[in-house]
Amino acid sequence: MTGWTDTDGRAVIYRGMNVSGDSKTNAGYLPNLDDTAYDLLPAYGITLARYLVFWEAIEPTEGVYDDAYLDTVATDIQRLRDRGVDVMVDFHQDVWGEGFGFTGFPAWTCDQAEYDAFVPSTVSWGLNYLTPQVEYCFDHFWASQPLQDAYAAMAAHTADRLGDLVVGYDTMNEPSWGTSGQQALETGAYGDFQANVAGSLRAADPNAWIALEPLSYTNMNGQTYLPFPADTPVGGGGLLYAPHFYPSYAESGAGWNGDFTDEGAWLNGLADDADTRKVGLWLGEFGLFSDNGNEADYVHDVIDAVEARNGSTSYWSFDPGQVITGDGPGVLLPAWQRPYVHAVPGNILSIVPSDSGSVVTYAPTDPTLPVDIVVPAGACASLSIAAEPAMTGIGTMTPSPTVGTRVQLYGDPSNTSAGIETLTLTCTPS
Repeated sequence: MTGWTDTDGRAVIYRGMNVSGDSKTNAGYLPNLDDTAYDLLPAYGITLARYLVFWEAIEPTEGVYDDAYLDTVATDIQRLRDRGVDVMVDFHQDVWGEGFGFTGFPAWTCDQAEYDAFVPSTVSWGLNYLTPQVEYCFDHFWASQPLQDAYAAMAAHTADRLGDLVVGYDTMNEPSWGTSGQQALETGAYGDFQANVAGSLRAADPNAWIALEPLSYTNMNGQTYLPFPADTPVGGGGLLYAPHFYPSYAESGAGWNGDFTDEGAWLNGLADDADTRKVGLWLGEFGLFSDNGNEADYVHDVIDAVEARNGSTSYWSFDPGQVITGDGPGVLLPAWQRPYVHAVPGNILSIVPSDSGSVVTYAPTDPTLPVDIVVPAGACASLSIAAEPAMTGIGTMTPSPTVGTRVQLYGDPSNTSAGIETLTLTCTPS
């Protein structure tokens, strides 16, 4: 099983949040979340933020970068790091960008006549991608090497400014196909674009993780034809496959019927695509926007299905007013209120999630490094940690009911041929 590793070479599993959707409309293109809000992330057991930035904010005028914006972003990212939350930068666009009244690409990247002729959909924001004007701008971009080179240069400049603070980058959010077919574009101009941007980011940040999204067709059909470029990280990092997961009922708010059979097969297909490319899986976005009362079960099942394939997840999104906590229908917090193994010093062989914890089996490579276990606030009245062979730190503990807890386990450094280690987490609910 291929996966994500940290700077020490430990295999990691992230439970993440997008930070944040409100950045698209806030002044300054920032989440504007205070310390109380950010403190909730480690309390929920969140270990990764997919942090939104925008080309129109980074390069509002062609060839001129707004480093004051990037400095402010750097300060905000440091606040997340101070709370033990790693950060992936997401180069975000929705419906192209500011020329159409959305956020992403700067206005100078397409013709003013297209913006002037645009009539927004009154049915769904996503249908705006199918208007002739938005399709034209994407077609023009996929045909324009100078524009693609400008995008790659913008991404590299961002990495130059933020590289010491982040673990990596998501090259483009939900890229649209314009009027092209998925296979032709992914195996042609879009695949070349991803290789270009990944190469520019790798040159700027040799240790970064670089996440490649398929065209947003995959949001609807679960399929991709995207080739992955050759990549030569230095001392760490690599490539990730980063699709999004939005069944039609999730987008529309119609609600989930409670049967996860089809969804599980879809997610396994995404994991198979990652394995075929010999890269890790990161579900960069998923969500369910209804209030039928089973939403936490759905989020729980998505997380379990992805983690069972050694993948990581990021929920859309962490914003004031989102139904994550509370006591009404649709509350999501119970989905994250479970302990999990966040990092192991070796290669993960299997993860078997359960309502009360998980069983993780891995092949140790460096017993001098710790296992990291994350216990969200209020998840367990008590937590039993067992290991075979035995490790320092196992036993039963009483986690904090108000703040997240990190537990570290150590193996026997003299045992360099342990072969397989099995960890079992059993939570007694609060």
